[in-house]
Amino acid sequence: QIRVSEHAHRRGTIRFLHGLTVGTGENADTAEKRDSERYGGVIMLSATAIFLFCGFVFNLWHIAWVVFPIGGILCAIVSTILNKK
Repeated sequence: QIRVSEHAHRRGTIRFLHGLTVGTGENADTAEKRDSERYGGVIMLSATAIFLFCGFVFNLWHIAWVVFPIGGILCAIVSTILNKK
């Protein structure tokens, strides 16, 4: 008998009742890490774009740096949500 959860099905793996997993060769941890890194990259690139926009357009170099700590916090939140099991 085979038990397939939505999470396992989305990741391309099937888990048998006795714990054996077959799939695409990519385990769930690797896929979650890849997703986390992808979203983190988008967040930090967006933070850089906002920083440069605020600096060049509004000359707010002195305050625009706050986007980087905010981006780091958002990366941590996204990573925590994606890695929740």
